[in-house]
Amino acid sequence: MKEGYVYILRDPMNNNVIKVGFSINPFKRVKQLYNTSTPLPLNIYQIWWVRDMRLAEKAAHECLRGHRINDRREFFEIAPSEHFDEYESRDYDLSCVYLDTLIEIIEEGFSYMNLEFMSVDIRKLYQLYLDQGNLSLD
Repeated sequence: MKEGYVYILRDPMNNNVIKVGFSINPFKRVKQLYNTSTPLPLNIYQIWWVRDMRLAEKAAHECLRGHRINDRREFFEIAPSEHFDEYESRDYDLSCVYLDTLIEIIEEGFSYMNLEFMSVDIRKLYQLYLDQGNLSLD
């Protein structure tokens, strides 16, 4: 059991794609992904502090099972294409409404599994990492 963060990242090129994962430092994780596997940096949409990162990530993935794009990757569609038209699945504002509903479902899953979690203010966490020297601006 290792505490840390579970995050939701959004693809800036496709409003309908998110990545759900865990990390001790979600901001460094965004940089790692950008350096290795994404054409643009992903945007942080949601962060939870969790007592058990691995178990919480598994719970989130289970809640999103029907949204998974590839069984071997941690990327999900906010609005699965077979259930939504092009506009619904691509519009940023509408997809935010759907994503916020998915966040509620994930939190219900955390609660159901008695996982200790807390939603985190992204700006405050970023500033904390900067203040502690755990994050470079480059």
